Parts: sequence; C-alpha cells; structure tokens
Amino acid sequence: MKQAQPLLDKLPKGVFQQMMQQRLAELAQVEPEQIRQLQQNNGSTSAAQGATRRARPRRPVSGARTPSPVRIAITALLNTPALAKEAGDPARLAQIDVPGTNILCAILETLQANPHLGSGALLGRFEGTEAWPHLAKLAAEEPLMSGEELATEFRASLEHLENQWLESQREQIPDAVLARLSLDQRRLLKAPLCDLNLEQKSSLQQMLLELVAERPST
Repeated sequence: MKQAQPLLDKLPKGVFQQMMQQRLAELAQVEPEQIRQLQQNNGSTSAAQGATRRARPRRPVSGARTPSPVRIAITALLNTPALAKEAGDPARLAQIDVPGTNILCAILETLQANPHLGSGALLGRFEGTEAWPHLAKLAAEEPLMSGEELATEFRASLEHLENQWLESQREQIPDAVLARLSLDQRRLLKAPLCDLNLEQKSSLQQMLLELVAERPST
C-alpha cells in the first residue's frame, strides 16, 4: 500500500484521485479513509521537510474544497466542449438524483446534437434559463487544469456519478428479489463496480432499472 502512495501523490487532486484511492482501498482491504489519512500524513511530512529548505515558507491555503463531480464535468464542458463526444449516451445519467445532473445532461445533449458549438455559443444556448447564472459563473472561473488532465477528470467525474447511482440502487434490492435472480445476474449485482467494463455496467444499469420499475411504490 505504501508503495502506491507516491503514484497517488502525483495525481491532481480531484475525482480521479479519489477513485484511485477507493480502488487501492479495495485491493488492500482497508477503508478508503485510511488511504487518504496515509496520503495526508505523507504530504504533511513532505511539506515540513520542504519548509526547512525554504527561506520563506508558503502560507497554507485554508478552506479549500474539492469541487463536486457535477461541477467538474460541467466546467470541463464549458472550457472544452469537444469532451462531450466522450460522454456516451447522456440518458444513462438522467436517473441520477444529484443536484446539477439535469443541467449536465442538457449540456451533453446540446453538444452532441451540435458538435460544432464553441464555449461562447454553448453558453448562448442557455441564456435566459435558470441554469444561465450558474453556467456563466463557472465559465468565468479560471480552470484548474487543461488538456489531458482535464479530460481525465471529466471522464472520472462521469464514472463517479454513474457508480454512485448504481451503488445506491443495488443496495435497495430486497433479498426476496435477489433470490429469484439467476446466478449470473446475482454475480453482476454483487461485483465491485471497478471490475466491470462499460458493457457490464450498461447491463447492470438496465437490470436495476427493471428491478426498480417492479419495486412497489410506498
């Protein structure tokens, strides 16, 4: 586990780094918080060592928060609209009950239907809507990353949102329903999401949607 820490430290802070921490925790059979704590301790040690070599230590930044996956994905699209072609079908995100997901889906649908749109033209499509003030604010912010680094965070953000929905839905499947599923279906339902490819995730999502539709309303 310690051997992997230098690699994690090289990743930019964000959703992709969090997903790698989660994966390492699963492989090491520990809680993700232990990975984050170890990384934080290593960072503090490195910072302390670096401070002794600097005449003027840098003042730590307080109150910094990692942006949400939805915010990262929307900001990435506003800065690099061409990323929309990597998102696949936005319909798979429509079931996710996370603030801002509806705006994200609308942006993806707009860009995939109009791949020629640039950042300014994309913003213009939403002028006068409820989303406009939020999108204008995000577009005005200086991006924290660019190029392949931004693309990696974008893909990781979408994967994080999709995994979040899949986890929340399969946890709600009653044992009585599980009992009548085939062996292959149960394996798919119980498999770690990080071990599934895109086709398997699509099958899992479809199965969960069918099971949710069968669930009696309260």
